[in-house]
Amino acid sequence: MFSAFQLPDSITLRLVLEACSVTGNLHFALQVHCYMLKLQGLYPLDVITNTCLLSLYREFGFIENALKVFERISDKDIVASTAIMAAFNEVGQYEETMRCFVDMLREDYLLPNEFAFTCGLRACAGLCSLFGGEQIHAYAVKASVQSNVFVGTCLVDMYAKCDAMSSAKLAFSEISSPNSFSWNALMGGNLSAGEVLDLFSQMRLSGVSPDHVTFATIIRACENVQLSLVRQLHALVVKVLNIQSDMFIGTALFDRYVDHGCICDAKQVFDEIHNKDLAAFNSAIQGYVRNGHADKAINLFYEALQQGKEVTDLTLTSLLMGVKDIHQGKQLHALVIKFGCAGNEVITSLLVTIFCNFDCAGDAVTLFHQVDNPDLILCTSLLSSLCPLEEAKQIHSLIVKLNAGTGTDLFVACGLIDTYAKCGCIADAKRLFDKMEHRDLASWNAIITGLAQHGYAKDAIETFDKMVNEPDIEPDNITFIGVLSACSHAGLVEEGYQYFQMVKEPTIAHYACLVNLVGRAGKLDEALRLIYKMPFEPTEPIWTSILAASGMHGNIEVAEQSAEQLLSLNPKDPGTYIALSNIYASNGRWKDVKRIRKLMKDRGVNKTPETGLDEQQLFIR
Repeated sequence: MFSAFQLPDSITLRLVLEACSVTGNLHFALQVHCYMLKLQGLYPLDVITNTCLLSLYREFGFIENALKVFERISDKDIVASTAIMAAFNEVGQYEETMRCFVDMLREDYLLPNEFAFTCGLRACAGLCSLFGGEQIHAYAVKASVQSNVFVGTCLVDMYAKCDAMSSAKLAFSEISSPNSFSWNALMGGNLSAGEVLDLFSQMRLSGVSPDHVTFATIIRACENVQLSLVRQLHALVVKVLNIQSDMFIGTALFDRYVDHGCICDAKQVFDEIHNKDLAAFNSAIQGYVRNGHADKAINLFYEALQQGKEVTDLTLTSLLMGVKDIHQGKQLHALVIKFGCAGNEVITSLLVTIFCNFDCAGDAVTLFHQVDNPDLILCTSLLSSLCPLEEAKQIHSLIVKLNAGTGTDLFVACGLIDTYAKCGCIADAKRLFDKMEHRDLASWNAIITGLAQHGYAKDAIETFDKMVNEPDIEPDNITFIGVLSACSHAGLVEEGYQYFQMVKEPTIAHYACLVNLVGRAGKLDEALRLIYKMPFEPTEPIWTSILAASGMHGNIEVAEQSAEQLLSLNPKDPGTYIALSNIYASNGRWKDVKRIRKLMKDRGVNKTPETGLDEQQLFIR
């Protein structure tokens, strides 16, 4: 390789190492390293050459080799120290990065430069260590580098990931010339959609051009916004970046379109993504499942398989969360076994839940007993889906045998409360709740929802009032759905509006609860106004609740309007025809009953899939 009569100098070795890096030739790099070890017996290699070797191992992911090279450097400088810290950060060994940074501070001759500060701050961001990040910030101020765009951007990112947004904004304001990375770091923090959009406007006014990450960040932040705004952002992506979508933007747009029920738009965006990886498929599958399109999620899963994508636990977990019938559940169970994921505790828990939900308690218990060492998570999973009270009590006994105190273990206690509430044993659920030494948000939600579902509206609202007075508990979306359901059962319209106003960012589920409450109270015109003012496209359950309320209060005009909307969404659903026909029959409008029956027959809707009854058996005479 090298002449025995002419030894290579440090510059030659550096050039050879650089060539190994460019060509990705690991085998030759190892040979060069061996030769360098031989040369150390003749003359010592300088720190620059060793740092080149360290960086080469870092590029190949050989962190242990890089560390050994670093430890052998006798005259360590700031460049070598920064290189090893960057190597640790790349593999997520943030504690090691912090150890190196502290060691550097202890050496008077190794003063951190801007790159060392960025490494330390990235480690703090990875660890979500606000205390460590604040200490490094203090050193950065002392070294007068906090306004440097690289250090400042890392400060913003660290504070944002530690959810200290006021500090993130302050750090951003101190950056002398923020670039797109700086703006992206700030917009990626815990901010509302309005705040992110305001920052985006400021960014464009400052003359900084948005990039792919900018648009992906903005679109992901714009949950629960109007569809028109999503379309405007999509158009801006095409205009500014001259592309339809890339991996990050495409998956973000897909989620927004799916959340608004725009399935065709979502599919078109996903299809336009080039070189889709498994993460993109997983994101799309989760989006479909989250919005009730399990069939499309499964089709996408098979498409991923056809493209040779490797199935992971996350993929199967996402699919299992959207199972709509036992046939799908058993198919996915077979795939779980095929891909060797049967031992995954989360997947097993989901399968147990599926079998219980579809009245296959025997299969659930069989699967449960196949687990060698069932933990509390699996026990609670079986417990919170198993409706027969006797079975629930048996699982409760098993939890007691596992020495899990229901007064101290929040997860177990919450599962028991949820189970007894679903079984109708509200007194037992309330007794467990009262015995809890510490209550988290999930336990409050379980008891409030249980009380609301079983008609104990007053008790549910009283429990909610106690919860909001707790110092460390703040209601979430699930809490308000439970409270609004309680108001609906009790007909408390005014109180329902008050609780709805307390929701920071109402979802379509909250609007559905409010519409149901107002409709059940007979205020159907008001319910319609609510629907048309929603920032979401109304779904089938919302129109179904209006149709039911119309029948309850004999409002034929609103019934016809809601039925028209339902049939535009699902023209093959026999339930809509039957409900409207029954409303006509209740008001003696037999010609309309006959007309609906004919319409149903002409469209080929003859039977209900659940019962197989003939159409003539479905109408009130």
